[in-house]
Amino acid sequence: MKILVAGGAGLIGSHLTELLLNQGHQVDVVDNFVTGRKENINHLHDNKNFSLIEMDIVKSVPQNKYDRIYNLAFRLRKWKGLGLAELA
Repeated sequence: MKILVAGGAGLIGSHLTELLLNQGHQVDVVDNFVTGRKENINHLHDNKNFSLIEMDIVKSVPQNKYDRIYNLAFRLRKWKGLGLAELA
């Protein structure tokens, strides 16, 4: 299956990505690294079924067809509006 994980460099997204790759899926990760960490996915770069797209999912969506999409992207702007930005 071809799968998109938005926010895939975050704590939960990176673990989900690793699980999906171990199941044999082709996984594209989209992350802008505002809250995600490259260290969370560095070990996945050698996997032929892994692809990283560094971009903001809010501004644009990859133009590929996906069988499944997981949206774990974090919207910092929403948290700032609630006064919870220090959690980010």
